[in-house]
Amino acid sequence: MTTQVTATFVNGMLKPDEALPLADQSRVRLTIEPIEDWSPEAARADFAANLREREGDREGRPHGPIIVPITSLHPAPFELIREMHIVVQPSDDDFIATFFDANINASGDTQEEAVANFKDVMLSMFRRFSQEPENRLGPEPKRQLAVLRQFIREAK
Repeated sequence: MTTQVTATFVNGMLKPDEALPLADQSRVRLTIEPIEDWSPEAARADFAANLREREGDREGRPHGPIIVPITSLHPAPFELIREMHIVVQPSDDDFIATFFDANINASGDTQEEAVANFKDVMLSMFRRFSQEPENRLGPEPKRQLAVLRQFIREAK
């Protein structure tokens, strides 16, 4: 499994910005790349480059799932409270992007399209569930909304 995370160097220690999906005492290999001029455009370019880099077989399809950080919802009228990670995996002739915490997924012909479709589905669900009185939501939509509220809010 390959995971790309951002971290901050504090008092001689790297502090990941998000929890890592690793067991305690796991050994990992680190490649340190300073983030100098971060911008949404640079993040999108890095994302696209990372996807191209991970392409595996002759048809340009990766061998397995990859973890993709979602760092922006631009230009939606929502903003991220914190970065979220979704899994993008090949499935027959397309790709499926999944946020397992909230049990939300979407597909697309390419990895980029699956991620874009995922954002659309996720924001549509967030909008719809947020507009309903909580007592009208079933157990699963209520749980999904609670998870999404940890990551998303309306832009000010």
